[in-house]
Amino acid sequence: MTDVIILYDTSKDTSPLLGNSLHSLKFIERLADSFDMTHSDIRLAMQTFSNDSQVKFDFHYIPSHDMKAKIYSTTIENTSGNLTTALSNVKTLFSSTTRGSRQGARKICYFFTNGKWPSSENSALKQKVNELHDVGISVNVMVSIKDGDSYSEIESALRNAKEISFDPYRVYLIEDDDSSIVVNAAARESRYVECPDDIFTSKH
Repeated sequence: MTDVIILYDTSKDTSPLLGNSLHSLKFIERLADSFDMTHSDIRLAMQTFSNDSQVKFDFHYIPSHDMKAKIYSTTIENTSGNLTTALSNVKTLFSSTTRGSRQGARKICYFFTNGKWPSSENSALKQKVNELHDVGISVNVMVSIKDGDSYSEIESALRNAKEISFDPYRVYLIEDDDSSIVVNAAARESRYVECPDDIFTSKH
């Protein structure tokens, strides 16, 4: 069992939607398709945040076309985001059985942002990501860049993402082009083999 949360920044400063760029939403659609939820035990939820958080859809089943409609209904809110609070709310959603979360499931969060928060926030964000990791929640930082971003802007965004991540390999760069390789790499974490408890005794 795997429960997955798409945590999406809709604040006025750090949302991937800035500049009317929709490629991050297209990426989420393709990521959801790659999970193959029809034939595997994966449940997907999406939560957006700026000053407040909003659950777009929870872990309960909804038809694919309804899910995609909710993904593309995401818009920027004219408020600044609170990243540490947003990450705290991930833990709340993952522990909510009324929202369809399952106690025994692996827990994965894909955190979508443009990475352009002040570097002074990195220490608090790193602590929050580590706290989530300690309770079994993997956080992948999905940094969306767009045409027109300068090299220094991209470097700064990636530096922020790597500084807050538990592992640099959990940072993904989403560009405004065909990103099927990145989609497949990001989705790979949801695929795993669970060995039986007696795997070693059964081999003798």
